[in-house]
Amino acid sequence: SSDVCSSDLVLFNQPNSNIIQFNKDKSLFAVGLDDGTILLYTSPEYKLLTKLSMHKKNILHLNFNDNNSLLISIDTEGNVIIWDLLKYQLSSIIENIKLPGFESVFITSTKFLIPLKEENKTFIGIYEVMNDMSVKQIGKLQNSTSSILSMKMFSKWNLLLTLNDDNHIRVYKGKNTSTPTFTSVLAGEDDNILDVFVNELNENMYLIIGVSIKAKLTR
Repeated sequence: SSDVCSSDLVLFNQPNSNIIQFNKDKSLFAVGLDDGTILLYTSPEYKLLTKLSMHKKNILHLNFNDNNSLLISIDTEGNVIIWDLLKYQLSSIIENIKLPGFESVFITSTKFLIPLKEENKTFIGIYEVMNDMSVKQIGKLQNSTSSILSMKMFSKWNLLLTLNDDNHIRVYKGKNTSTPTFTSVLAGEDDNILDVFVNELNENMYLIIGVSIKAKLTR
């Protein structure tokens, strides 16, 4: 655009990076490198704040909590690390779990969800970061037998949605539910769901984006 000056454009180049994730207010972003290193930068200054080193494999997922005190990272081996961003150090590692999806969702500043696999069943583990920065599992939700591709939390409606690789959307409604309130195929068998959103004005209305379906509203 002719309205944009060259001085307004900043090119960020980090060799060997495979994921970049911003925090909610876009004041920070994390870069995952293919050797497992995580770089934390300010935005828009692009000032390097710290390097976080513990992972040994590619980083597939990064997620900030709302107050920027915690960062979750997941690598290709399924190792889940929670970082204390107030001290720029490792807080806790969740080990010996099988992940049916490289995802996480913060439901409060200290509570978060990650997919779990037990035998042939998929669950969603509920975890809390305690005052001593240890991590404790405080519950789990039943999900399915398929892997979770994406999880979304819509706090306004107390809704949690999971998008699974069986092309189903599973919806948890309310704070005390342990199983999906309902499960629905929101696209045909000849399509693959890519993303889903909840209407801001109507909790029963969904915007679906798929390979062949660009948008569809479903009650």
